[in-house]
Amino acid sequence: MRRFSTAAAKALAALRRVDDPLLRKTTRPRDVVSTGLAEVSPRPDGSLAVSLDVRTAAHPRARDVAEACSAAIEHSGCGGVEVDVTLRASGFGAAVGAADGLARVRSCVAVASCKGGVGKSTVCANLAFALAAKGARVGVVDADVHGPSVPTLLGLEDATVEASPAGGGLALPVEHRGVRFASAGFANVRSASGGGALRGPLAGRVAQGLFSRTDWGELDYLLVDLPPGVGDVTLAVCAEVAVEGAVLVTTPSRLARADVVRGLALQDELGVPTLAVVENMAVFNCDNCGEAARPLGDGHAFELAAKAGVGADGVFELPLDARLAAANETGGVGANVQRPAAFAALADRIVEEVYNAMHARKDRLVDVRYDASANVVRVRRFLDGAADEFPLSVEALRKARGRAAPADATPTRVALVGNRSVVFDWSDRVRDDVFSVDELLEMCAKGSGAAG
Repeated sequence: MRRFSTAAAKALAALRRVDDPLLRKTTRPRDVVSTGLAEVSPRPDGSLAVSLDVRTAAHPRARDVAEACSAAIEHSGCGGVEVDVTLRASGFGAAVGAADGLARVRSCVAVASCKGGVGKSTVCANLAFALAAKGARVGVVDADVHGPSVPTLLGLEDATVEASPAGGGLALPVEHRGVRFASAGFANVRSASGGGALRGPLAGRVAQGLFSRTDWGELDYLLVDLPPGVGDVTLAVCAEVAVEGAVLVTTPSRLARADVVRGLALQDELGVPTLAVVENMAVFNCDNCGEAARPLGDGHAFELAAKAGVGADGVFELPLDARLAAANETGGVGANVQRPAAFAALADRIVEEVYNAMHARKDRLVDVRYDASANVVRVRRFLDGAADEFPLSVEALRKARGRAAPADATPTRVALVGNRSVVFDWSDRVRDDVFSVDELLEMCAKGSGAAG
């Protein structure tokens, strides 16, 4: 036992010198022991097992980390103890939503614009396949219930969903070329909804059902193809799942820019950060002369990125590409067609941004509840074994969303979604009022609306 204890201590000391290369260099600590990636455990035969949890199956340097760990232990002088290093990817803990079908979904990323016709669905589908090509387990929700695009893009107009063997009223997503899809446009979903107009909150409820009533299984990333506009569907999606961030899609036109800016305002209100900006149809590369032209103008992508707090490295330009257009027309998106290199780079960006955001939040635990006796919302933050509690008044919460608070207004539902956002329903029939946990903690820190 003493030999093992000495060997284990040496192994852990060696592993503390191995950093996780996917974490930003400003992150401290970055070593695989302090960040929880590496665990050392004994085996009955006296050897050591080192388990590396790289969180996502798309970690681009997972094998490099494993090799670096093996090399570090080999040179640590463990006294001939055999060491076996294995890789796994189990996420950062909390699921993105409370529904049973979301229990093993690690993160959710929206593809948004607020402007119709800019190519959100094309970007979303190609990003999904690019992530899958990197080893990630990926799903897509086609949340535009008024005009679902996924069935047409993928040539799945006649696809039907089947009941999940898990029961509970869950349906299996349609799996296509290694990616799982849910859409109101699949044949039996479309007929079940009656095919009529979906108005107001009803559209939001249908979109929520694509998340909550689908048995997604184990996913690293669930992408959401949001509809244009700033209506009920976007609010309902953010009330159903914890959206880690958004990919903004635009085109070079000034009109697209104006609508995207409106969408950014809603993202800010919902506490959804921007992970990347994609300018679609930005350039045309001539096959004959090799020159690049910008037929639709210089665009506004870098300006939009600056407004969203995204650096120039988070801007991706997609060309006018005949292969992409042909794939869209024939339902061949995701087939063995060479995609523009920007999609692979965008996938790398999403992996890195989501990974760093979830790592930064992994030890932050909160609890939010309504205290009817004092008519306040109490926010508790747990850190290093201690808990701090802050009261927020109903008036302050309503004012933060520009809403007057009737004297008798009280929360009828307070739901923590994925440890990232909190959803309130109110007694005056205001529903799906979404606050990010960061926003609530900031209000607490400033004493905004403090109540006794």
